[in-house]
Amino acid sequence: MLFVYLYDNDLTSPSYEADLSLITSGISILWELHGGVRTIEFDVMMSMSSAFNFYSRYLGYRVIILDNALDIPVADCFITGLSITTAGVRVVANGAWFRHSDQLYNFDDIAKLDHVGALSYTAEGADSSFTDLGQTFTTYGSSGGVAIYEIWIVNDDDTVSWAFIDTVVSPTEVTICKEYNLITTGWNGKNPFGKTPASYEVILSYNYKTTSEILEDSLSEVPLMSSDYSNIDESNTIIGFWSPPIEDGGLYPAETIDKLASFSDSTNRQWNYLAQAQPVSTLTPNKPVAHFEAQVDDGTYDWEIKVEMIDGDAAAERNIQELRNDIRVAYKDFENDGVLMIEPVIGGGALTDSDSQDKYWLREAIISGGDADSDLASAHGQLYLDKYKDAMFSKSVTVSSLGIRDSRGTNWPLWYPIKMGTSYFRISDMYADPITMVRSLDRTLVSQASTMEYDADTNKLRIVLDTEDDSLDAMLARMDAFG
Repeated sequence: MLFVYLYDNDLTSPSYEADLSLITSGISILWELHGGVRTIEFDVMMSMSSAFNFYSRYLGYRVIILDNALDIPVADCFITGLSITTAGVRVVANGAWFRHSDQLYNFDDIAKLDHVGALSYTAEGADSSFTDLGQTFTTYGSSGGVAIYEIWIVNDDDTVSWAFIDTVVSPTEVTICKEYNLITTGWNGKNPFGKTPASYEVILSYNYKTTSEILEDSLSEVPLMSSDYSNIDESNTIIGFWSPPIEDGGLYPAETIDKLASFSDSTNRQWNYLAQAQPVSTLTPNKPVAHFEAQVDDGTYDWEIKVEMIDGDAAAERNIQELRNDIRVAYKDFENDGVLMIEPVIGGGALTDSDSQDKYWLREAIISGGDADSDLASAHGQLYLDKYKDAMFSKSVTVSSLGIRDSRGTNWPLWYPIKMGTSYFRISDMYADPITMVRSLDRTLVSQASTMEYDADTNKLRIVLDTEDDSLDAMLARMDAFG
């Protein structure tokens, strides 16, 4: 049985009138990667006068769904939508991923400098520099190596000029270069000739931080989340001087995480992020903890599905409709004024898989890499190639049994995979074609869920496995219309 509790904005303890455990129905929960629990919906049965009071009062409140164990919440969300119904109120609430788009993330706070005195440019070209009378730039030089800091100038006409800091000429003046390897002097963005600098920021250029380190930094803009980063695995994927674009105001942490996960690791595995709810303390929810880790391919699983547990058609399907084995990445080069580039260059060879081409035929694709450099674009392309070079296993299943067994054979309610945030499923009595057994994670016997959707009224768990089912109903199930 599931219980629903509401919390006021100080997030302390539920008030008596907000204990909805006995008057709710129609509970549904959507879990999705990236993010974890995305959306919950339920009905509150009450009189029309009470419904209008609820409708006007509880928007923005925190709501948690607990089971009989009263430990880790099945879902921990914030109410984002209320509607009056003939029976009471329909509630829509979003999980922690929704709160990853509250505040923009841009740069590391330790690199900020305050505007102290009069600001001025020198000429564009060999003598390019920037001066702030009264400032002390002493610790921001990078002469003789690669730049550690960028400087971004907002001119009095709202145009932007930026560059990498090279040498500290004096405490109040720095010379600048267009590239982080300090090759060409001058400014990126708008040529400052004839312009008057109005304000500026000095920004840490992520001196070869990894995607995992930048992810941790971005989470500082998500106060909802715990500062426990022990479950963020180290990807060892180096980001050389990438940062969310200041001229656009930055990126939300959710957008940053999506970007960083696409850069994978040296083995081209899928990386996933989720916010996992934590045990409650005397019915008070604690902050969720971030998880960032690669998709495993060792054949281990969390939950077992047998054909008799599946509602409807249990047939497997393989297809090559999405197969691609010759990849190039189009990206905006942040080392070169955002110029559109192709990696690898046309005529210079592509990211290919000869086994796939021999088995089927050559299928090209040019995919978007967003803001990147050649190394990051190549890493993004390799991840895409690794995932789409083979036949796809298309499968979404709806489990309608009384419970589901974990890898040790213990039986649990169907909402437990969502509650625990564990998402590897094995279909134990549906056997794969041996030709697909390239590795133990063949997306037929064991696969990770990209989406889980639980309906409490019918006690059914719908699972969309990776690689995703491309049927219409499965695509609709993957859509989070409120996030």
